[in-house]
Amino acid sequence: MSDQLKVDVVNDVTLARLIGRVDAKCVQDIGERLKSHAVDVLAVDMSKVNFIDSSALGLIVSTFRRNQEAGSKFCLFGMNPQVRAVFELTRLHRIFDIFETEEQALASLA
Repeated sequence: MSDQLKVDVVNDVTLARLIGRVDAKCVQDIGERLKSHAVDVLAVDMSKVNFIDSSALGLIVSTFRRNQEAGSKFCLFGMNPQVRAVFELTRLHRIFDIFETEEQALASLA
């Protein structure tokens, strides 16, 4: 089991808290764990991510699509400047709702 994911529920929002280096070594485990949570509202906490690779970006995109197809809400929050730069380079920041803080993310999903 990967230590790169912790799952909490706050105000009926499932918070997927990604931690540390999120790369090909842990993406499959994180993906399986995320699929095991049937959620109507998912917010992904990126505040403790210090590295993200293309496989992790693929996981985030596929999770977003799965939620979108199910009619669920989805957002990201708490990116440090390096992680934010990856999203901007890949233009994924145009696809996702990205917030600075958990409070902003929760308010947007309410």
